[in-house]
Amino acid sequence: MVAVNPQSQAKRILILFSDTGGGHRAAATALEEALLTVDPSICISSADPLIKQGPALIRQLTALYSPIIKRSRPAWGAVYHTSNFRATFAAIRAVLGRQVRRVVAELLTEYDPDLVLSVHPLLNHVSHQAIRKGSRPRALMTVITDLVDIHRGWIFPRSDLIVVPTEQAREACLARRAQPDRIKLLGLPIDLRFRPPAPGEQAALRRFFGLQETAFTILICGGGEGSGRLWQQVKALAEDANPWQLIVVC
Repeated sequence: MVAVNPQSQAKRILILFSDTGGGHRAAATALEEALLTVDPSICISSADPLIKQGPALIRQLTALYSPIIKRSRPAWGAVYHTSNFRATFAAIRAVLGRQVRRVVAELLTEYDPDLVLSVHPLLNHVSHQAIRKGSRPRALMTVITDLVDIHRGWIFPRSDLIVVPTEQAREACLARRAQPDRIKLLGLPIDLRFRPPAPGEQAALRRFFGLQETAFTILICGGGEGSGRLWQQVKALAEDANPWQLIVVC
């Protein structure tokens, strides 16, 4: 985290994420690295208004994310799809929004950002409300990290900029009445180390890791929480002789 210097004229950005899975933190970190590469003078702070800084009830509820997706997929599916209805999501915001909004308002006072950048579907609406009630104008940017099936919480049409990873995500935003000129199709934010390979580098890396150089390669991963029944997927792909090789991140 970069400390804020009140005397500095550098632009200030507050990135909001939550450790509900590893992807939101990874996106926040990748964005911070990329922004500082573009302009090292930018002052960037990051915060987790749900689990780290959130009220006790919010912390307890959001902390259930990891156990549920690992141990009860039907329960997680029920929570996800039920909350994806307009009325249900509005009720969730009504119950939890005020407490989270208070945390975000405190963060705005502490870091005084010019831009609030949200990489979590539960933080877009409350961030806009906190900004609107604040002492000065600030921009709100949403970076969506879901690829195809976009939860209602991600799409907040009043965001000044919405960055989407796929054409399907862009279409979902348009269907929810986001303005076309506010949507940018830029892909997922990833660590700068994941650059295109130099000539010959891919073959050299395959040899180094004992992989076949020309075989079709399948990468299997389950996010930072290892969800998705990885063992069953690997077993199904590896139990017979096939013309591919596997890399499994677990």
